Amino acid sequence: MQVPQSRIDALAECTEDRQWIYVDVNRAARESPFGAPVAHGFLTLSLLPITAYELLSRLDPGRSVNYGMDKLRFLAPVRAGSRVRNHVKLLAAEPGKTGSGCCAWKTPSRSKVCKSPR
Repeated sequence: MQVPQSRIDALAECTEDRQWIYVDVNRAARESPFGAPVAHGFLTLSLLPITAYELLSRLDPGRSVNYGMDKLRFLAPVRAGSRVRNHVKLLAAEPGKTGSGCCAWKTPSRSKVCKSPR
């Protein structure tokens, strides 16, 4: 999935988090260790359901509710204009009442562009 600057800007407006490292293309090119603006970690996180639905659409669950995550880390920044990808692995599935169920997924998403400055 592509992460264009326009998507980064839209999240900055929505969250009112307009730090220069996200929205100021010229300053980020000059001063950022990544040489370009980067996506807010919450933007990267918000792309997980989109990519998971694309991957799991053939299952046709009827409805889906995300009720949380067990572990979450932002290990590397996502530079504006880069692509992210998501691999979904089913860890567990339990049938529920009235045709519902509960599934646990592992989704180690990756960006091929930036490395952490650590």
